Amino acid sequence: MQFNVRGAATFAGVGNAVPMSQESFQSGARSTFDGRAMAVVRAGKIPGNVDIEVSSEGLPTATATVAVE
Repeated sequence: MQFNVRGAATFAGVGNAVPMSQESFQSGARSTFDGRAMAVVRAGKIPGNVDIEVSSEGLPTATATVAVE
């Protein structure tokens, strides 16, 4: 999965609950474990919207918008 964050936050890391994984937490890309992965975003100091986009081969791209206050 590939994670992209735009707007009033920054990408902080990504994980998949596999303690022995050699994948980077900061890369923005992660394989899944049992079909799951998690991205962490860090809100900035300026209010606004954050667009989080997740894409993966063979699946439609998903986007979520979160308000930072």
